[in-house]
This record gives sequence, structure tokens and C-alpha cells, in this order.
Amino acid sequence: MLPCVARAQIGRSTPDASYYAAVRSLYDGQYARCAKAFEREWRTSVRIGETRWVDAICFHAMRGESLYQLGDNLGALREFDNACELFLANSSWMMRVSFQQNPRPDRNPRRLAPFGAPMRAAVYSDLPETMLISYGQIDNTQVANSGGVVRTAQFWKLDVVEVIRCTALAIRRRNQLLGPLGPHDKLSRALADRLERGGVAQANHWSEAWTDLLAGLAQLGVYKPKEAAPHLTRALFLEGKYDHRLTGAAFLAQAQLALASGEDKLVPRLTAEAALAAYAYEDWDVLCEALALGQVHQLATGDKPAADLLSGAVAWAAREHADHVTALLRLLWAEQLATGPDPAKAAATLAAAIPTRSNIATGRLAPYADYLAALVAYQGGQTEEGDSSIDATLAKYRQVSLTNFQLALANERFDSGQLSPRIAVEVYPTLLTDPSAMHWSLDPIDAMTTLTSSHEAAYDRWLAAQLSRREVLGSMYTADLAKRGRFFSNQPLGGRRCAARTLLEEPGDNLTPAQRLERAALEALSPGYRTLAEQAHAVHRELADSKSLFSEETA
Repeated sequence: MLPCVARAQIGRSTPDASYYAAVRSLYDGQYARCAKAFEREWRTSVRIGETRWVDAICFHAMRGESLYQLGDNLGALREFDNACELFLANSSWMMRVSFQQNPRPDRNPRRLAPFGAPMRAAVYSDLPETMLISYGQIDNTQVANSGGVVRTAQFWKLDVVEVIRCTALAIRRRNQLLGPLGPHDKLSRALADRLERGGVAQANHWSEAWTDLLAGLAQLGVYKPKEAAPHLTRALFLEGKYDHRLTGAAFLAQAQLALASGEDKLVPRLTAEAALAAYAYEDWDVLCEALALGQVHQLATGDKPAADLLSGAVAWAAREHADHVTALLRLLWAEQLATGPDPAKAAATLAAAIPTRSNIATGRLAPYADYLAALVAYQGGQTEEGDSSIDATLAKYRQVSLTNFQLALANERFDSGQLSPRIAVEVYPTLLTDPSAMHWSLDPIDAMTTLTSSHEAAYDRWLAAQLSRREVLGSMYTADLAKRGRFFSNQPLGGRRCAARTLLEEPGDNLTPAQRLERAALEALSPGYRTLAEQAHAVHRELADSKSLFSEETA
């Protein structure tokens, strides 16, 4: 992982070497330290008059990522907002870049991951790490004669792709943080509209692949998958054939699009390609998210992965001593082992996953570790230990839950008038109804946290929005849903045990065809359950038929 630090060593460029050192420290799990470091970097960023220049996008985005990993959703969103607003204020900055070299093949073997190979004939590109970019005018005679602001020509060496990468990261994280609020968010719509209009890169130039990635992500954020798809396809390669530093991010976005569009058979291949392309250009957050999404899909569907990358990636990350990457990959590997035939090995992997010398033990990964501890305990028949770990999981995750954050943000925007009643009656049902099957598959911890959290304030605002629109029947439904939510939020696991008991024990004639299929799937996972259930029913019948102290014969 050292080359990313060395990137800024030759000549004075922006961002400079201290920025890349902070990036390296972030993936070592030093989130709090990095948040402060990126704030210091921001103070040294280029200023044009009273405003910051595009290099500050990197500092805002990476400070936002540090806060995101710490679990500070609101602080992270503010930083990502700042990065995106800076981009919009300078949206045509790439038009001033001097591209003095076209992409050419890079034969460097360090691009090849030690834990897998692409399923395509990848051709990696070689481009300069920095490029010259101009600001201002060489000849200011006309401005001086006619009036206006004289801007002397200035030239900087800029890591162009790093600025684009950080812009893409900011957009992607905003999409995650906002969820169903995205299509109604002013900044998200502005990003999608500006990037869709074009004119942010030189026309018919290979660098348009980078801005296509931004456009595709922005369209995903406002829930326009059809508009996003062609942008993401063009973003994969430079000149239609060369991998580049953002190829992994484009493959990851395609995987997310495929999953949301119901084309989940494509997910294993896309996530594998994303992880390998991200490794080639040291894009560690994309590598982690790609492997995580691939595992989620595998566990949800039972399908075999397109490439078995995870075990090799765990060994590689441990050798590199990158604590954040190693911790996440070990947690993913522990989950795979826990759901397989070797829960004992899962426990050992889990025990070594979270280091104590960083912020990982108190950050976003901590609830995931507790969740896996519960899973391992349940698999080993240790119910009390499992219950204790689940309680710890939910207590920690309430602070970082995306759904809880989105509900709080919706409440705030409704109160301030940013979320009108017309929009509120669309947003609140998405957030307050029971988690969907996809929600359970993608983030079971968030789904459980949603069910066990109190959402009285959100229900009140949903009701207020409906009543202001005279939706009487809808408000009656919402009031009933609020009572139901209040009851289940006080049940173990948000009422999941009650739901499982009803599904498994209710007479088959009372179930829908979909529920009967779900029951069959659960019984297939626990083949001994039905036998034990029949034995329990027999005991119940025997007790019901036996004489009791209060029966007539014993009176």
C-alpha cells in the first residue's frame, strides 16, 4: 500500500504527500486522527479569492469518510455535502486540464492481485500521477480596459483522478446516507442535472469516462437506474479498452444497480471484477465494499461466488498490516465460516478481527463484530451468550443505523419545510414499513435495529402530512401501523421470534402460498425442527388430556 504515499513525492503537487499519508492512516483504522489531519489539509488547500479550489474536494470527502467510519453520520453527510457543493461551483474544472499523454498499456505486475485474476482480458492503463491545470488568463488586457476582475494565469500540478475519485466517493456515500430522501434532496438533484447536461469534460475525449462515473452515481442517487446504466458502462474503460483508477468504482456501481434492478445473477461477477480492479489501483474502500457486497449476495442466494477471492484477500490484507481492511475482510470471512460447517474456526477468526490500538473497536465495524459473535454463539447452542451479543449489537448500531438516521433527517426536513406533505407521504412509508427481504439480506443489523427502535416522532409527522392532505383512510392505516410498531419494538428482536413462531406453527391453511414457501425454506435450514415440534405438540396434547387438580374427577 506504500505507492499511494509515494505518489506525491516527486515535485510539488496537490494534494501533497501528507494527504496520502493520512489516507494510508485511515485504512489503518485511525479514523479520529485522520479526521483532524484532513481538516488541517483543508486549511492548506488552494484559495481563489475567498473560496477554496477543487483540491479541497479531496479533504472534505476523506474527512467525511473518516467520520463515516467513526459512525458520525451527520458529520459525514456535512463533509460530503461540502465536497459536492465545491464540485458544482467548479463543475467545468476538467476543461482546463492539460492532458499531455494518452493512456498506454501498463505491464507492471503489481497491478495483479495475489488473491485472484480477472475473468476478462484486463489491459491496465499508465497515466501520469499529476497533470497541469490552469486558472485565470494569460492576457488580461480586455478585462483591464472594460472592467472586471483580473485573474492572473496560474498553473498547478494536480492529481486529477484523485479529485474525481473523492467526488465519486462523496456522491456514493451521500446516496447511502440519504436513501429514499435522495430523489427529493436539492443537492442530489442538482448533481444529477448538472452532470447529465455534460460539458464537465473535454468533448469526445477519453477523460469523459471519469465524469461518466460521476453522472452514473448521481443518477443512482435520485433513483433513475435507466439513466445511470449507460453512464456506468462508459465509465468502465478509457478509450473503450483500458482499465483506470476508477474502473473498480464503476464495476461496484454496476453491481449495486444490478442488485436494485433484480438482475442479481450479475452481482458475483461484477463484485469480483470491482475488487480486482480496485486492488490494481489501490482503491481500498471500493475493494472492501465489493467483497462485502459479493458476500451478502452469496449468503442471501446460496449461489457460489464467481471467484473465491475472500480467503486469499484476508491473508493478503494481514500481510499488508492495514487494520481497517484486514478487520473488515476477517469479519466477512468469519460470517462465511459461521454459516458453514466450521463455526469453531469462525470464532477464532472473529477473535482476531478487531484490533484494540485503533478506532475500529468503537467505529462502524464494532456492531458487525457483535452481531457475528451472536451468530457464532447461536450456532454453538449458547443462547444466553448470543442474546447478550445481540443486545450489544443493537445498542451500538442505533447510533450508526442508516434507517434511523434517515428518519431523523426526514423529521428535521419536514419540520423546516424542506420536506413537503406531498413528499413526506412518499418517504415515510418507505422508511417505516417492515424491512423488505432485500433490506434483511443487505443489512440484517439495520433491519433489526429499525424494528427495535422507537419511531413515534416519525409516525406523528407521517400522520400530520396525511391529515394535511385529507387522507383519512391512510391516516387510519398509519395510526394502526404506529401501534403495531410500538408493540413489536418492545419484543425481543423486534418481534422476529413472534413472527417465526407464527410462521412455523400456524396451520398451513391459514398461510399464503408465499408464507408456505418461506416455512419450507426455514425447515430445510433446520431439518430437525419439525420432529421436535411434533414431539412438543404431543406433550401439549397429553397435558391437555390429563387430569388436573381442578378437573371434575378429582373434585
